[in-house]
Amino acid sequence: MTRSYLPIACSLPIRDAASQVGEWTDLHQQVISAEETTDGLVVTYPADLADAVEDLVARESACCAWLSLSTIRTDDGVQVTLASDDPDAGPVIRELAVGS
Repeated sequence: MTRSYLPIACSLPIRDAASQVGEWTDLHQQVISAEETTDGLVVTYPADLADAVEDLVARESACCAWLSLSTIRTDDGVQVTLASDDPDAGPVIRELAVGS
């Protein structure tokens, strides 16, 4: 049986998608840690960015149905879990959250 996955695509208009990707890119320099999981990444950002990160995650969740996102505030910062059941999503998740 062939598995079907949601397309790795964003539903935002190109300009809005580019702006949102730019916000992720701005966060790349702020990554405290990034740990690979079987289906994605868990990335920790500084606590002082928690509100901005949670806002970005909420917006990303709304436009990228192929991506499962969640946040947890910890003593060390804010952890973002990015995951997908599509095995081809790994490089996209990594580029989005931490850059190459």
